[in-house]
Amino acid sequence: MSKKKKEEVVINNEELKPTVLYTIKERKINFLGLLLLFALFIAVIYFLPTISEKYQEYKRGQTKNPVVIKPSDNQENESNDLEDMEQAEKKYEYSSSLKITKDSFTMADFNFSNNTLTFSITNNENSNIDLTAMNYYLSIFNSTNNLIKRIKVAEDVFNSKEKKNYAFNINANAISYFVLEEINPEDYPEITLTGNNGQASITCRNNETTFRYDFTNKELTNILETVTIANTATNYQSELAKYQVQVATYASYTGIQNNITETDTGFTYNLFINTSTANLRNLNGVNYYATKTAAKVISFEVEARGYTCS
Repeated sequence: MSKKKKEEVVINNEELKPTVLYTIKERKINFLGLLLLFALFIAVIYFLPTISEKYQEYKRGQTKNPVVIKPSDNQENESNDLEDMEQAEKKYEYSSSLKITKDSFTMADFNFSNNTLTFSITNNENSNIDLTAMNYYLSIFNSTNNLIKRIKVAEDVFNSKEKKNYAFNINANAISYFVLEEINPEDYPEITLTGNNGQASITCRNNETTFRYDFTNKELTNILETVTIANTATNYQSELAKYQVQVATYASYTGIQNNITETDTGFTYNLFINTSTANLRNLNGVNYYATKTAAKVISFEVEARGYTCS
């Protein structure tokens, strides 16, 4: 039998050598990239609590958008009304150094003595202003917050920077504070007139001047003004001359009758106005009202000028 030939094993006596499978090239880290990586790391740390909170909300099903409830018109109106009330009820403590600025004028030089309140009004504008149609009222209160009197102010025409002085009789022992506000005629209180068949009158008196206002169904029809000046008055002659000129001037006006009567004790001036035919633009005075003016308007405003109306 033949013997199988054995394969010869050759052993290499050389030293073992490492085998290179892949060569990794060294990469240099860019500085900008390192900076961005560092910023990303900081951002993750900073926002981690927020991310965690949002995740918890998500798990609880609270990731819906918040519902924004807009205030209703009534709520907005109530808010505006409150602002108006706060502004309207601003209190000014009485003192001789008090100054109240409203729009284009300033009230100052307040003094209350012997039941007379005096103050000045200065036009702050560089032009003339006419405030006769405005409805500014100075409400006067005592220390127990009771209204003493309400007076209508700034009913005048002022030249640029002009200052005028005013005086009102106030039946009070002391004054605590003022409130300056605008009051619309629609907000004046209603009054009750006594008369027959809708015919009634209001009589308003202040020292030597008296106004009688005649109404039909609470709407103005006629005005009668009476002024009586005693010859002992210091300004008697100037007042007499003024009304004599007025009689002559008004004589040609439609709807107006006026006359003056002198006596041993002084003179009396009478002016009658038919409001439906007279042109009130020809007359100079805030107490003259257009035809059909409401009784409550005349009563409220004339009393606020220092008259006593009944």
